Amino acid sequence: MKKHLSIEKKSHSQSLARAPRHRLWFLFQTALAFLILGVGVLYLTACYEGCGFSESSSSSLLRYHYRVESRLGNSHTLFLWVDLFPTGVYSPSMKNGLLSFARQNTGDTPRPLPPYLDELAEKGYLAVRVPHAPPNYTPSRLIPGHPWNAHAVEFTYYMPPNSSTKTTVPVPVTRATQYEDEVNRRYPIEDGRSHWKVWRLEGDHLPIPSDTFRLKDGYPPPIELMFQIDFVDAPATAAAGQPVELLLFNGYTFIGPFRIPLVIMEPSSSNNPSVVFDQGCEEQSNYLQIITPSEPVTLYHWLANYDTAPRTFTVTASSSQDWDYTYYYGVKNQPLQRAAGLPFTVTVNPGKPGWPPPPCVKIAAVYTPNIPSNSAIRETLYLTATSILDPDVQADIASVLLGPNYQLNEQPPSYPIHLPMILK
Repeated sequence: MKKHLSIEKKSHSQSLARAPRHRLWFLFQTALAFLILGVGVLYLTACYEGCGFSESSSSSLLRYHYRVESRLGNSHTLFLWVDLFPTGVYSPSMKNGLLSFARQNTGDTPRPLPPYLDELAEKGYLAVRVPHAPPNYTPSRLIPGHPWNAHAVEFTYYMPPNSSTKTTVPVPVTRATQYEDEVNRRYPIEDGRSHWKVWRLEGDHLPIPSDTFRLKDGYPPPIELMFQIDFVDAPATAAAGQPVELLLFNGYTFIGPFRIPLVIMEPSSSNNPSVVFDQGCEEQSNYLQIITPSEPVTLYHWLANYDTAPRTFTVTASSSQDWDYTYYYGVKNQPLQRAAGLPFTVTVNPGKPGWPPPPCVKIAAVYTPNIPSNSAIRETLYLTATSILDPDVQADIASVLLGPNYQLNEQPPSYPIHLPMILK
C-alpha cells in the first residue's frame, strides 16, 4: 500500500453569524463504515435510487445522515446523532462469507449475513480522539446516549418482513479503558488539546434477530448512534475547526486514524475550514463499497468552498492498489465532465455550510476491478484538493472498496489503513 502522509495546515476562514440554533456536522463516514462492520456490515445494501453515477450501479452503498446540535448559544454540550438507512430483507440462517449483493434492491428476497460478525463484536473496538475546546482546552467528556435517551446505539427492524410493527432494541456500548494505553502508545497525543477514549460493544455480541427480518428506510432509522460531547468550561461552538480522529481495531488490524475537522453550520463560525469534502453540501457521498467483480464501481465526493471568493483547486489522487481510475467533475443537476487525467483542476464558488446547500462540486472516480469472485482485496482511494493560490488551503478524503470475500484478518498478510486527515 502506498504511504499517504498529511500535515495539518492553516487556512483562510469566514465569519457569519445568524440563527439562534447552533448546528455542527462532521464526517464520520469512512471510520463509521468500518464501525458498521461491527454494528451492521450485514446491512450494506444496493444503491438507492438517485445515488449512483451513470457509469456504475453495481456496488453496494450505505446511506447516512448525521448531525450535531448545541441547542443554546452558550451550551457546553454537543448532541451527536448518526442515522444509518440500510434497506432490504436479511436472514440470519444464510450467513455467507461472500458479501455478494444484487445490483438493485432485491425486494423480498432474503440476503445472507457475513459469518464474522460475532468475532468482530468480541474482538473489535472504536477509539475516538475527543477534542477539547479553546481557549483553555480543558479535557472534554464523550458521553454515550442523550439525557432523554440513554442508549448510544439503537437498532430498528421488522420481523417477520411483512410486519407493520417495528422492533427497536438497544445495542449497549461500554468504555474499554484496558485498550487506551495501547492506543496512546501507537498514536500519542502531545499537545494536550484532545484525548483518546475507547468504546466497544457490551456483551461481545450483536442483537441479530432470530428469524428473517426487514430494514426500512424511514424514522426511526434502522441504526441510530447517539453521543454527547461536554466541553466543560467553553461554549460548544468554540470547538469549530477542532480535529476529531476515529480509529477502529477490527480484532486484527488498526483502521485509521481518520482525522476530520468540526464544521459549525448555523451560525457559520470563523474557525470553520475554508475547504472540505462533503460536509455541509447536503449531498450523498460514498465511503465504503463492496466490489462486484468485472463491474464498474464509482466513488464520489463533493468539494465545498467556505471562503468568500471562488477558488480553483488542483485535484490529485492515490490508489492503494495502483488502480487507474477515470475521473469526472461537475455541479449538481449538470452533466459531469470527464477529466483529461491526473492532476486536474476544478473551480468552486463560495458558500456556507447547511441549507440552502452551498455550490459544491462533485468529483467522481470510476474503475472496473478485474478481480476473482472470491477476492478478499481492500482498496483505498485518496482524493486531495489544493488551492492553486495557497497550498495551505487543502482537503483530503478517502473511500474504501472491499472484495466480496473480505476477511477481518485481511489474508494475505494484513496492513493498517492510514486514512488521511481533512485539512483546514
